[in-house]
Formats: sequence, structure tokens, C-alpha cells
Amino acid sequence: SGSPTLSGTLSGNTPSLSWSAVSVSNTTTPTVYTVARSAWDASTYTWVSQGIIGSTTGTTMSDATVPVTLNSYQGNSAPAECTYTYAVYTVKAYNSGRAAYSDAIYYQGNADGSTPNQITCP
Repeated sequence: SGSPTLSGTLSGNTPSLSWSAVSVSNTTTPTVYTVARSAWDASTYTWVSQGIIGSTTGTTMSDATVPVTLNSYQGNSAPAECTYTYAVYTVKAYNSGRAAYSDAIYYQGNADGSTPNQITCP
């Protein structure tokens, strides 16, 4: 089996994710895709959410419960943790005892963190 290729869009503050279907041979069992999210709040320098947000046998999911305000899709480019609030997503494809993981994608929020000279970033 291959790894899902993950991409995204942003509508207002709602991230939407889509990924390629993973092919698995010698089974008729549907592949289950599990979406994980981590959200970083730069104003408090804390992770405000980490974990699985849902599972599906489809290849799309929207996240209307993201706990931070986002304003742009960054693809595979991670925002500067000291400066920007952001959310990062991954997808795990699972079928017949096999798992494959996507690369991470990022959505960036406001530059509401302190400057690196004012605080030591985690």
C-alpha cells in the first residue's frame, strides 16, 4: 500500500482536507482514514489541541472545531512556532493490518506570539 497524499484548502476559519485513496491488494475491506490535528497557540506558547479528530472511509474531511483562528493554508511549510498560531494535520490509512501515513500539512493563523528575543520558544 502507498501513503495518502494530503492537501488542503481554507474557507473562512474551516480547514478542509483531501487525500489520495490508498490501494491495498488482496482485500475487499474498505480502507479507514484517521485524521489527526495539533493546534499551537503562539500567544500562550501552548498546544491547545492534539489528537484524532475523526475517521472516515472517504477521502475528505473538514474541521469546523479547530480551536485557533486560521487565515492561510501553508501546505508542507511549517509556520515559525515562536511567531504564528497554527494547526497541523496528518492522515493515517489503515487496512488489513497495514498502516500508511501522510506527510503533515499546515494552516497558519495570526502572528500573535512574542518575538524570539522576549521569550524562549519551546
